[in-house]
Amino acid sequence: MTQSWRDPSSTIKPFLYNEAFAQGATPEDTVDSGPIHPGELSFGVSSYSPRNVGDYDGPMSLRTALEKSINTVAVRVGDKVGIDRFIGFLNSLGIGRKRELPRSPTAFLGAFGVRPIDWAAAYTVFPNGGPQCAPPHIVGQVHNYAGAIVYSTPIVQRQGSDRQAASLTADCLRGVIEHGTAKSAASLGLKELAMGKTGTTNSVKDAWFAGSTNFFHFRGLGGL
Repeated sequence: MTQSWRDPSSTIKPFLYNEAFAQGATPEDTVDSGPIHPGELSFGVSSYSPRNVGDYDGPMSLRTALEKSINTVAVRVGDKVGIDRFIGFLNSLGIGRKRELPRSPTAFLGAFGVRPIDWAAAYTVFPNGGPQCAPPHIVGQVHNYAGAIVYSTPIVQRQGSDRQAASLTADCLRGVIEHGTAKSAASLGLKELAMGKTGTTNSVKDAWFAGSTNFFHFRGLGGL
């Protein structure tokens, strides 16, 4: 949780769509899901064109693209959002401060390392409807033999995300579990209403699920 660095892969996509919603996009807006053509993107290697799992082509809503984890739509959305704004948002959530994030279209698909503890903290913006939990810490307080507090970890409130954007993203993440890439969770015993996102790196070196089962009422600065 605190020392390993793993590629988040497609669990990055909610942050990308969150920024698109913050810029005025809606979950029902459509984007082409077909192959990215050489020179189509505004930056990066001109021949870059990620593949999708399955055959997809034509317009697709942002909601469906997030539920089905469509790579080509995510990269097109990222190109519209802008790499600087996207990385700036991740930095504000504590991602990329210890290791610089790549300014490449591959960043839109999570091709960089994160610590799981930082990733869990970043994800709290979705169930919290905008605010992010306090920075993760192991020691909360230290008391002496008389019970007096000799050390207390400062709890810093962080701004997190635009509230409306986070709420729209959380609503889309419900669909990931109800009929998207994580719909098998119900067959594995999940009975609660939940939201989240799957992510798998090449050769299934890393298999992620990041989400929450408690997000229908505001809980202040709680964690996952």
